[in-house]
Amino acid sequence: MILAIITLGVVIVFSLTVPPEWLDAMGEFATALAKPVFIPMLNLLSKPAFVYIASFVIVLAAIVICALYYLRFVRPDIKRLKMLNASIGQLPRPEDVDAPTPDGALDAVGNLLQKTCFFVATYEEYLRERSERGRLPTLAFDRAVQLGEWQQDRPIRSVFMAMPSYFTMIGLILTFAGLVAALYFAARGFRTGNPEEAQLAIVQLLHASSFKFLTSVAALVGAFAISICFKLGDASVRIRALGTASSVDRYLRLWTRGDTSRTSESQTAELAKSINALTSLLADSRAGFINAAGTKA
Repeated sequence: MILAIITLGVVIVFSLTVPPEWLDAMGEFATALAKPVFIPMLNLLSKPAFVYIASFVIVLAAIVICALYYLRFVRPDIKRLKMLNASIGQLPRPEDVDAPTPDGALDAVGNLLQKTCFFVATYEEYLRERSERGRLPTLAFDRAVQLGEWQQDRPIRSVFMAMPSYFTMIGLILTFAGLVAALYFAARGFRTGNPEEAQLAIVQLLHASSFKFLTSVAALVGAFAISICFKLGDASVRIRALGTASSVDRYLRLWTRGDTSRTSESQTAELAKSINALTSLLADSRAGFINAAGTKA
């Protein structure tokens, strides 16, 4: 924003200080340089075949991006979640003969989560809270996954998620390009005195206008299709992830059922110690009061 303001100020100061003859000469020089580049491009925008091909390419690019997103993210994530769910089901249970210790079982779950790159941060927080409080958190693991981060953050995924914005910007750019072409052909049609050239300019104006609208609609349709595709893909992965998190939570509860009983026993023991200490204090106070009363008597 600041750079734009500075640039605008420089242009205004330059226009006010430079003589008009110099400005006209620089304008003619810039026009001579731009014509060989922009005039063929503007003529290309007036071709109906190019209009249809450009619109088709935009829609095709959106379809390709949706397919790449599914193949690159959705399908591999669902496959890894299925493997994780199956691996959780194959882990040993507490009633098995060769069952490991509870800590060993929790470490096995952590290794599986690290391998699949799902629920790692949530599981580490679970283990940290268990080590601090001596019991599993009261919040279910699948609920914690739903509230927290459930998927590994990958930079390339953020690029895909920004594609709808890119398509929208492409549509705006093509709209303004078609508008410039339409204004160019309209001005050329008004300047000419030949009716045939004026009619040709009007036809080119209509073609440029169709380019502007068709490419804009194609870009917006592509952006909308990509957004829907991404949301559906994320929803399918998220549903599968929450189901797998429920399986993890059920397995964790198998190994931590004793945590609540051990915590209750330790709390009962501490309460008993406190009651005994309070009873001893009351007994000592009573004995001291009786002795004091006997001394006064």
